[in-house]
Amino acid sequence: QQAKKSSSAQPHGVAPAASAPHIIVRSAGAMKDMSRADIAELSDERAIIMMLPCKNMTVPLVVGGGGAFIDAPAELLNLRRVDPVAAAEQSSTPLFRNSDGSAITEGQVRQTIKLLMADVGAAAADFGAHSLRIGGATALYKAGASHIDIMTMGR
Repeated sequence: QQAKKSSSAQPHGVAPAASAPHIIVRSAGAMKDMSRADIAELSDERAIIMMLPCKNMTVPLVVGGGGAFIDAPAELLNLRRVDPVAAAEQSSTPLFRNSDGSAITEGQVRQTIKLLMADVGAAAADFGAHSLRIGGATALYKAGASHIDIMTMGR
């Protein structure tokens, strides 16, 4: 991986940190699934996760902590506690993985959403993995995110 500094690497509305992440250009054949190494910063206050939204560049996704219903930094801290990974294995370990170590697939997410919706009496055929993207965009909009941030995070 090569680091490429860019003034556009700073997410909209976020003050630069002393060690702000940079846009990274991934080499061809690089791991497509997000890895534990993609967590660039993690604290109770925020998580910075490097995402691959388009082409071969990763961009920082900054998520604040302390939410009443969802607190992504707290959940990622818990993930590190219950599923620790040695520093040398961070880049080859999927961010979210099955018990055998393989990355959780879109198909598994889709099936889980359908099962959960059926369990609450909803028409499972009307829901899938894309439902999370739609819900996330709606939540970001209601939280005041810019349309550029919503488009980037929805990739």
